[in-house]
Amino acid sequence: MVRAFELWTHDNDIRQAAGLPPTVPDPSTLSLMTQAAARLLPHAAARSGLREPTSVHLVLTGPGGGTWDIPIGQSSPAASVGIVTDAVGFCWLVANRAAPDRLDLHITGDPDRAAMVLAAASSLALDLGGPSARRKGSWDSCIVGAVGADVVLVAGDAAGHLAPVFLASTTAAQEPGVRW
Repeated sequence: MVRAFELWTHDNDIRQAAGLPPTVPDPSTLSLMTQAAARLLPHAAARSGLREPTSVHLVLTGPGGGTWDIPIGQSSPAASVGIVTDAVGFCWLVANRAAPDRLDLHITGDPDRAAMVLAAASSLALDLGGPSARRKGSWDSCIVGAVGADVVLVAGDAAGHLAPVFLASTTAAQEPGVRW
């Protein structure tokens, strides 16, 4: 499941850098992705420092969505927070490719606690550290992927800016004299 999440995320990174429209996983794959994110949310909350007991009612709408009641923290009474948003948007958040303010959110309960839960969700992405952990202006990740018959290398910085740094046609690479 993590592999599907990674492939979808990085496929769309490449598509964005190449100027192509984003893709959406099929509903069955998206459902597995949202289930995994919901199950991992308490661990992400603990890792990101949200220790206060919180009862999260998460509703992800659209294909691949669902409803989960997620306990965070160990003791009671727990503050109740309701978060309703689109399943694809939530997956963008979990992949650390969208900020909460880019989602169509409906929040009930303590908005500050909900913001901490959403921040914890975005920490599920493995590209943690944020802009302060890296040198300003440096490229901190590279992605190689295929778009049709072309291969693209995309570099990304800590602010989420992406730039194609190499693009080659696989047919051209097979011609004599062309080296990778």
